[in-house]
Amino acid sequence: LRRVYRDAGLAAPVESELPGEITSHPDCDAALRLLGRQGELTALEPGRWMWTEALRSGIEAARNALAGREDIGPADFRDVWGLTRKHLIPLLEYLDRTGVTERTGDARRFTGTGRSAQA
Repeated sequence: LRRVYRDAGLAAPVESELPGEITSHPDCDAALRLLGRQGELTALEPGRWMWTEALRSGIEAARNALAGREDIGPADFRDVWGLTRKHLIPLLEYLDRTGVTERTGDARRFTGTGRSAQA
């Protein structure tokens, strides 16, 4: 599990996309929760986990690349992170929920606060 999520970076798979040899293991769910409690994984939403260090690095990269901008659109984040909408939108929604970004219409701005992965 560690290797899968670490290697995936910001394009982490949802649980249903994990390799069968992982999901078929009876302790898969418990292992995901344990890695979450230990801070190695961050739950973006039910069934969607991300390697915490990748999340921190991604937030920092976006903050640096988009510094001083007020109306940041999804395409701006996509360009920084190189993600498809499949991975981009859940990540942006997570950042909104945790207060890292604030959404107004289709635009976002970094708040300077938030609890996402201690970023």
